[in-house]
Amino acid sequence: MIFLSLLCFIHRSTVVQATDLIPITNDTTITFSPNITLYYDPPQGTFSPSALGIYVWSNIASVKIYYDLLGSSPNINSSYATSTAPYIQMNTPFKVSRNRTLVLIGYYTDSDGNNFKSKELRIRYYVEATARPYSYAYMVPGVESSGYFLQVKLEVAATARAQAAGAQEFADFYSTRGYGTYSTQIQALHLTSIDSDLNGFEGGFACKLLYISFRFFVIINMICCIAFR
Repeated sequence: MIFLSLLCFIHRSTVVQATDLIPITNDTTITFSPNITLYYDPPQGTFSPSALGIYVWSNIASVKIYYDLLGSSPNINSSYATSTAPYIQMNTPFKVSRNRTLVLIGYYTDSDGNNFKSKELRIRYYVEATARPYSYAYMVPGVESSGYFLQVKLEVAATARAQAAGAQEFADFYSTRGYGTYSTQIQALHLTSIDSDLNGFEGGFACKLLYISFRFFVIINMICCIAFR
């Protein structure tokens, strides 16, 4: 009895999933509307050396813009952008072609409950890499800093405007009066928070870091620049 119930559950789940994965552009229950226009920035063909931030919007504020980052037609389960969250981040994972295709389609429900869709857009970008959210710069304020140093995130995904996610942005336009850094973007840390054995700090001196890839390696290089009593 338990075995038969399990089989029925699996079969029913499979049918629902298949229905949900119909591309919006092929869904005959949604009426095409030439009145829905989609816009995007940056333009097609843009090259980015890191992750690319794409701003999308529509002439109708309540339109949901469903998208797919792998060149497939979006379905109702796909991610979507709105007028209050209009940014899409496109990455190129390791060993994946930099030739990326973003597919957009607008979806709108009117006051009578009727569903409408826009024309599907296919946009080509050239994205070299992915975002590196754990890349940092470390700065020693000077001699007699008592073990404190500054940690600065080098890459912060923009939320206030269309901007490459790998670019530095020190102004959070959603903060009070539109200025100030993002949360935890700049932090004052103490060496003993990394390792309690790092006592007797005297100061620091400027040095050149030849390789910065992971936080662990940066910390090692940073410690090499610290003078101890």
